[in-house]
Amino acid sequence: MYQTAIAQEERRINQERMSGCAVELMELVEAVAADLSVSAEWPKFEFGPLVVGELAKRDLEEEDIVLGIVAHGLGAWGCLPERDVEDNELALQQGGSLVSRYYSRTGRVFWVRTEWDRSATTVFCPLES
Repeated sequence: MYQTAIAQEERRINQERMSGCAVELMELVEAVAADLSVSAEWPKFEFGPLVVGELAKRDLEEEDIVLGIVAHGLGAWGCLPERDVEDNELALQQGGSLVSRYYSRTGRVFWVRTEWDRSATTVFCPLES
């Protein structure tokens, strides 16, 4: 119970550090997760503040970003080679960066990456896809 209170306080502090847009995005992600009847294990790990890169803001619809974040938080790593999936599963247990690769509804490749220390999660597009 004590750890839950600490986690909630850390989440509150992280949300205060985020810009209004990022807070709104996190609320939207949580609402989508709730609407999808996602299990109590969502997210499987702490996100830290959510950051959306400039190309992702320009090239992706908000719905694609939100669904990518929800899938990432579920441990549905998207279109990755098996080795990268194994690395993510190991990182969940032992610590390490988590990376997912998805396609938007228009076919644009984008990535979601959570830092090894769970200090931030970033949605970004490669310069060329």
